[in-house]
Amino acid sequence: MLQSVRQKRKQRRMRNWRLDLGDGYWYDNKPDHSLFPDEVTEQVEQNYNCRYVTEWYLDNKQMVLLFWNDTAHPAGSNWMGVYGSGDHLYVCDGIAASRFPVQCMVSNDKQVLFSKTRHDFRSSHDGSVTVDGGREYLRVLGAVRNESVWLVPQNGELKIIPAAMAALMTEKE
Repeated sequence: MLQSVRQKRKQRRMRNWRLDLGDGYWYDNKPDHSLFPDEVTEQVEQNYNCRYVTEWYLDNKQMVLLFWNDTAHPAGSNWMGVYGSGDHLYVCDGIAASRFPVQCMVSNDKQVLFSKTRHDFRSSHDGSVTVDGGREYLRVLGAVRNESVWLVPQNGELKIIPAAMAALMTEKE
């Protein structure tokens, strides 16, 4: 019994957070919000029979862990957001996250990268690009491929969408 518990812990630590977005693009999907260790993500998945999709903004610019459940909530949404601090976690409807695309920069090795909060400097794994600004502004540093893409959670996945679609979705902001 003790051995199986250790094996499960090891498997959790080895979880692959690299998300394939298609056409060689990828996203490092590991939640990095200091309030949400890996164990929280796993506990929510087990307790609510859902799967982690990404860390994302809601319409009020609240950062949440965003989960998808194949069975919709009685109110109609398959999305669930989890936020909070310390031992106090709160669950909310995460449908608003699917309405807000985020502009991302692409590194030389096709890593899709965005800043999650206003002063959140993020560097690509290959070191070719750094972004800052969150949803407030986009600041880009580095030898950029001059390529940007838009990401949005849709139908239980994180997807790249065309710039024209993102423009329509962000028009009301």
